[in-house]
Amino acid sequence: MPLIGGERDLETNLALIQILYLSRTETEPTILAPAMENLRTALSLAFIAGKHIAIHTDDYAACLAALRNVVLLSFSADDMVEIDLHLCPTYNSLVSQMVKSREGERPQLYKVVIWKNLEALEATLRVKSDILRVFDEIERYNTLASRDIDKATPIRFGEYLVTIPDMFVIVPVMAAGDRFPRLHRQVKDRIWFCQSFCHVPRQETPASEIPHDKILRARQLLPAVFANAEIQEYVCSLMVFTRSHRLCSLAPLTTRPSMRAAEGILVLAKALVAWASLDDSASDFVTPDFVKIAYRKIGYWIVDWETNQLFQGGGSELRKRTEISVLTGDWYGSEWACVKKYLDKFRAHSDPNSTTGYTNRIVEDVLKSVLPPL
Repeated sequence: MPLIGGERDLETNLALIQILYLSRTETEPTILAPAMENLRTALSLAFIAGKHIAIHTDDYAACLAALRNVVLLSFSADDMVEIDLHLCPTYNSLVSQMVKSREGERPQLYKVVIWKNLEALEATLRVKSDILRVFDEIERYNTLASRDIDKATPIRFGEYLVTIPDMFVIVPVMAAGDRFPRLHRQVKDRIWFCQSFCHVPRQETPASEIPHDKILRARQLLPAVFANAEIQEYVCSLMVFTRSHRLCSLAPLTTRPSMRAAEGILVLAKALVAWASLDDSASDFVTPDFVKIAYRKIGYWIVDWETNQLFQGGGSELRKRTEISVLTGDWYGSEWACVKKYLDKFRAHSDPNSTTGYTNRIVEDVLKSVLPPL
C-alpha cells in the first residue's frame, strides 16, 4: 500500500505500516509488523481521537502480557487496571473498579482500563444497558453542549464525582474462537475499531514508548485536518453501498453501519493524517487512501452478516429458502442452490493478516464497487 503525501521519515512510515498492514486488500502484499508495535500504534491513535478500541487475539495470555508491556513503557502501574467483567456483573461493581481513589485527592478514572471477557457476558438487556451506561457517562452523553466542556470538569460516574484523565482509553481484550465474537450492536458502536494480535513465538520485538508529546500535538492538529466535500461523499458512498449490500438484508441490525460509524471513519482517517504529519511537511488533508484504510479498520469490526443464526450450520432448508424468497428485492429471485454457494463464499474465515483476525468479504466487495475520487 503506497504512503501518501510525499517522502516521510522512517519512524512515520513504520508507524503507518504497523497500523495499516492488517488492512491490505487481497491482492496487496502482506507487510508483517511486530504485534506489540501494532498495539502501540493502535493505542496512540485511540489517545489522539479520544476513542476506545478492542483487541482480538489467538493467544490471550501473550496478548495481555504484550499490552501490559506497551502500557507500562509509557504509564505507571497505577495508571492501568484490568477488570474481569465476569467478576463485576453489575454497573456499580464495574464503576468501582474503574475509579481510583487517593486520600486527599478527587477520585479519577484509570488511564488505561482493560476489560476481560466482554464477549463472554450474557446477551441480556441488563448487561447491555450497564455497559452502555458506562460509555454514556464517560462521553457525557455525547451532546453538542458536552463537546465544549473542559475535560478537567468532573463528571458524575455512578456514586463518584471523577475527572477523566487527559489520556484515557477502554480496551476490551477478546479471545479468538471459531467465529467472530458476538457483541450487541450498540456496544460495538461504542468501540472504534478492533486490532488483531496474532502472537508468533520467538519473532516478537519489544515495543517502543507511546510518545505523549506527539499524541498531544496530533490531537491539537486533528481539528485542522481537512476532508473536502468529495472525500466526505466518498465516505457516504461507502456507507450506502455497505448498507445496501444484499448480505446485509439477512442481518440488517448487526450489519448495516450507523452514522456513528461514518463519523468514526472520518475521524480515523484524520487521525492517521495527523499522526503522519507530525514529523514532516506533509499536507494535512485527507486522501482517498486514508479513507480506504479507515473504512477497512472500522468496517471489518462492525459489519457481520453471520449474526443471523438461521444461516449458520444446520437448520431447515425450507425455512432458509423461504427467507431468501421473501427478500426478493435484495436477492432478485435467485435460485437457492446459487444462494448457498454465494453465502459459503462470503463466510468469515480465520485470517491472521486481517485487522480483526477474520476475513470480511462484504467490506472488500464494497471497496471494489465504489470508485474513489480522483
